Amino acid sequence: MTFSYYRPMRVLIADDDRLSSRMLEASLNASGYEVIVAGDGGQAWQVLKNDDRPQIAILDWMMPVMDGLEVCRRVRRSTGPYVYILLLTGNTDPDSVVTGMDAGADDYIRKPFHPAELKARTIEALQRTLEGAGVELIDENGGGPGVRLKSAKGKGRK
Repeated sequence: MTFSYYRPMRVLIADDDRLSSRMLEASLNASGYEVIVAGDGGQAWQVLKNDDRPQIAILDWMMPVMDGLEVCRRVRRSTGPYVYILLLTGNTDPDSVVTGMDAGADDYIRKPFHPAELKARTIEALQRTLEGAGVELIDENGGGPGVRLKSAKGKGRK
């Protein structure tokens, strides 16, 4: 007997710049992701502290209530499913990138972002997050990234 399970991959965008968050949202929606938008770090933390949190978070470095670095630190101290964190920054200083990685970010995207770079980084994020978790990344009939459960023997369940 085979089983089918498909769920669009979820991405949190946390950015107080409405234009930037709308552009990110449009790009991710066009790639088939389910997008959640938060306007500040406090809202982002409310989403990310739950067990049913998104697989990827794109966090602006500078936000009201709580900055992206503090959200990273809190996520890394919390329990629950792993969240791949992309830090969104206009800062090009290498020391700042290191500071973000030290806070718990997995990668970064520079502002203004390029849609092809965003797509490449989110695909890499999903592959790393799902690796070893008993799921594989699929594109269900062009419907966008999703997951398929694998059996214990490593065979994909459909």
